[in-house]
Amino acid sequence: MADEMGKLLSEGRAEIEKCRRNLEYYAQNAETFLQDEIIRTDAGKSLQPTNRWDHIRYHAVELPVLAVIRFAAPTLMAGNVALLKHASNVPGCALALEEVFYDAAFSAGMFQYLTG
Repeated sequence: MADEMGKLLSEGRAEIEKCRRNLEYYAQNAETFLQDEIIRTDAGKSLQPTNRWDHIRYHAVELPVLAVIRFAAPTLMAGNVALLKHASNVPGCALALEEVFYDAAFSAGMFQYLTG
């Protein structure tokens, strides 16, 4: 982040700490987030997945790591593949994130950075 967009090291460290807290949060709550919720409809009963977390939307250029963690952590923990087409000015951040998820023992290809 410092090399690619001039972010101060202290700002980068703060962003990484936010990422750590986000990953911990999703790891501790993934099972709850994935539970079905029964709701009443005109058809009787229906099952609908529920989103029970509030979020703040950050512009990816300002928080190139945290913005990805916020979408990738719940996506991967739900068993889905995450594809990232990141901002063109931070390819190193995207490649580093791809390596982080691979090192965290997610199967190869579960998180992929797309260039272009």
